[in-house]
Amino acid sequence: MYFAQSKAEFNTPLYVSIFSSLAEGRGSSYKREINSVLLEAKKVYDGDMEIYAVRNDYFNLVSLLVNRGESLFTHFNESDINTTEYQGVLDVLAESQRA
Repeated sequence: MYFAQSKAEFNTPLYVSIFSSLAEGRGSSYKREINSVLLEAKKVYDGDMEIYAVRNDYFNLVSLLVNRGESLFTHFNESDINTTEYQGVLDVLAESQRA
C-alpha cells in the first residue's frame, strides 16, 4: 500500500514549508518560480489553459489547487502575488490533509 500514496500527499510537507516561508517574507530565491506555478494554476482554474499543459514538476500541486482552491482563486491577485495568496495556498494544503 505504500505505493498507493499519491505524489501530492508525499510532497505536502515540502509545499507547506515553501509557502510558509513565502508567507513570512522569506524564500525570495524561489518566489519567481512558485509565482509562475500559481499563475499556471489560475489559468487552468479559469479554463485558459489545459491541465495537461502544466509543467510536470508541479502537476500535482496545480491539480490540487485547481480541484480544491475555489476559495483561493475567487480573489486571487495575479498582478501582485503576495502573503495573502501564499496563505490561501497553505489553507488549501491544510484542508487537503483533513479530507
